[in-house]
Amino acid sequence: MTSVIKNGETMKTINSVKISASSRVGGRSENQDDFLIDTEKISDQSREFCYKGTSELTKQQIYIVCDGMGGEQYGQDASRKAVEYFEGLLREAKRPFTPMDIAGEIRRLNQEIVDYYRCRQARGGTTIALVMLNLDGTIEAFNIGDSPIFLVRNGEITMLSEEQSMAGIKLKKGTISREEYRESRERNLLLGYLGDDSGVSVDHLFYSRNKYQAGDKLLLSSDGLLDKIEPEEILGLLQQDCGADVLTEEAVKKGAGDNVTAVLLEIQ
Repeated sequence: MTSVIKNGETMKTINSVKISASSRVGGRSENQDDFLIDTEKISDQSREFCYKGTSELTKQQIYIVCDGMGGEQYGQDASRKAVEYFEGLLREAKRPFTPMDIAGEIRRLNQEIVDYYRCRQARGGTTIALVMLNLDGTIEAFNIGDSPIFLVRNGEITMLSEEQSMAGIKLKKGTISREEYRESRERNLLLGYLGDDSGVSVDHLFYSRNKYQAGDKLLLSSDGLLDKIEPEEILGLLQQDCGADVLTEEAVKKGAGDNVTAVLLEIQ
């Protein structure tokens, strides 16, 4: 965190963001995950890779993780389309996005993915987890599906998203135990995803708003990260200053049956 000095007076504080990202194939033959680091579309779904960098918070920043669903090509295409859609919006943006802007763009993106599948007489889609870091010190988090967003602060880990699977909703309501949740096949039954031609999924868009502070860690991931690792284990690894690459490697080592992608943001 640095301060801008003008005429001998401290004018404002500027935070920086330490970024690490990692994506691994996991137990699949292809990678259907994709992600966006602000205006940079870093990922390449044909391979596994890691990214590290630092960015000063001098403007609104947006980060996204998407987890594609469907056949090999169609799952990849849906997540890629979602990331490229927002990449284009960010490059052309003339002002910061509002929550209403994001909701509207997600609705338009959903229709684009629906049209894509309809032309090919196929079905599929993608989840989306999106975080906006604003200059007023706020975190705005959005999600459809089961790709989680976590905030780590003062030794605690909190979910800023909503798991929109049948099992996740039952766990939230307390109708099943965590042990039953871990074994439930209903974890794969999503209530929301982009590419839903009924349009109902878009109405499940979940939104939360919080303040960020120096020392916070924000984690966006595909649900493959949670396939074999509990949030408490993630907290333990992050308290050891591990990056996204360690998180994804640990999930794969434990036998994750899905693609594993993590984008870790550390506010400094």
